[in-house]
Amino acid sequence: MNSEQLYQMQEWMKCAKDILYFLNTYGNAFNIKTQQIEPLKCFDYQEKTVLEYENYKNNIILKSRQMGLSVITSGYVAWKLLFGVDERILIVANDGAGAIRFLKSVKQFLDLVPKFLLPEKRIKDNEKYVEFSNGCFAKAVASSEQAGRGESLTLLIMDEVAFIDNAETIWM
Repeated sequence: MNSEQLYQMQEWMKCAKDILYFLNTYGNAFNIKTQQIEPLKCFDYQEKTVLEYENYKNNIILKSRQMGLSVITSGYVAWKLLFGVDERILIVANDGAGAIRFLKSVKQFLDLVPKFLLPEKRIKDNEKYVEFSNGCFAKAVASSEQAGRGESLTLLIMDEVAFIDNAETIWM
């Protein structure tokens, strides 16, 4: 193993073990002030939120707009897809466009990380679904009483839940 391969393996391990290291080192996000995609540096409240995702099974966030929590949640989903095993993630929004927009944000994270962090293969990739060779996938759907029914999910993301009809039914 040469020094570059060793470095990449060490970086992969650091990222797999530490979501905050991954986000702050390899995350990129759209900066509303500069109107460009730039390296991400998490604010304290964003880091706290991500750690709570890892430490607690259920998280409900009441927040104001433009705090970057959807972006940081997209980064969290990307991390689960890259370093997880058999992660089955469903993204539900009040309409299909909102769910697709959220998955697009996840894919932005995925598209901008170095190749050595990616699983061996992207098995499927379209606007509503992405799946990797490590068995992990994320799917975007509009809210309905049938959203997620019959699926064994490891993570459910409900974006803009105040505007989702039947949110309790989907949650259950």
